[in-house]
Amino acid sequence: QGNVMYLRYVLPEIEGGAYQEWELEAIPAGLQNYYTDHWKRMRGRDEAVWFEYKLPVVVALTLVEEPISVDLIAEFAKVSDKPRIRGVLQEWREFLYETEVPYQGGQQKRYRVYHDSFRNFLAALEEIKEERVSIKDAQAQITNALAGDLFDA
Repeated sequence: QGNVMYLRYVLPEIEGGAYQEWELEAIPAGLQNYYTDHWKRMRGRDEAVWFEYKLPVVVALTLVEEPISVDLIAEFAKVSDKPRIRGVLQEWREFLYETEVPYQGGQQKRYRVYHDSFRNFLAALEEIKEERVSIKDAQAQITNALAGDLFDA
C-alpha cells in the first residue's frame, strides 16, 4: 500500500520470527491491520496480566505525547512493579521511541509511542474503553500527577 511505516514495523517482526508459521498471504496487509494484529497478539497471551499491568502501561503511553520515564509510567498507570513495566516496554519496543535525557547528574531513559498513527489507532480502540480501563480516569491520574509535581517543585 506504499506505506513506509508498515515496512518500519513489519520487516523487523518478520525478521524476529513473528510470522514464521504464516503463509506470506496471511501477513497483515496494511498498517492498520498490522496494528490490529499486534494488539491482539499482545492482549491474547494472559488476560489477568493484560488487565493487571500491560493495558494500563499502554494506555499511559497512549495518552502522553512527550517521552516519559518509567517512574512516570508507573505513576500514571498505577503500576508499581517497574520490572513489569520494562517488560511491557520491551514487548512494545517496535512502537516506542526511546531517548535518554540528562537527569539528576546522569541520564534517564524516556519513552513515547513512536508514531502518531499508532497513538491514534490505540486511542480509537473501542476495546480500551470496554476493557476495565477508563480513559477519563487515566487522563485525570496523569493530570493530578503532573499538577502534584508542579506544586511540589
